[in-house]
Amino acid sequence: MAQQALLDAAIVFCEDSQAVRSSLDTVYLVAGVAQYELDPPTAQAIATVLDVVIDGERLRSVYFDEVASLKPQKGKPTSYYTSRDGGAVVLHLYPTPDQRYTAAVTVAARPTRSATVFDDDLVDFWADAVLSGAIGRLCAIPGQPFTSVELAVAAGSAAVSKSRDARRTASSGQIRGSMAVKGRPFA
Repeated sequence: MAQQALLDAAIVFCEDSQAVRSSLDTVYLVAGVAQYELDPPTAQAIATVLDVVIDGERLRSVYFDEVASLKPQKGKPTSYYTSRDGGAVVLHLYPTPDQRYTAAVTVAARPTRSATVFDDDLVDFWADAVLSGAIGRLCAIPGQPFTSVELAVAAGSAAVSKSRDARRTASSGQIRGSMAVKGRPFA
């Protein structure tokens, strides 16, 4: 039960925080092909695609519904969206590539349901968040000697808070920002 709770908590943490990030192998685009299945890191699944860069230019993410209104039909891709096909994540590029390009894809990853090990960053930086989530899950199991609604709520709240902190850290990095406040003039 404890192992399953740790795995479930790690998966939820990774999906919520997007803190475990990976750069995938280079995707070589082919003229006339707009869809590419992404290969996740070993023993991990892709939670979400965070960034796509083609030959040094960052692509804009769009919703599927927006694609019909975009022009031109062929050229160097400027936009992308993703879909799921079974367990695979498929990258859709727009416009359809008109020649060969290379794409660098960055994803937020999470452990798979069959994972036996966790990503080093998850253990090194976010172990407290995962443990809080696991404790919350275990304490919520009814009829056990360790069942405690109060502890389940407290640990679950701590896990959510730590997940939010991780998401902020993952999006901005671990940098020291200015603490000064600068006034702005009116009008």
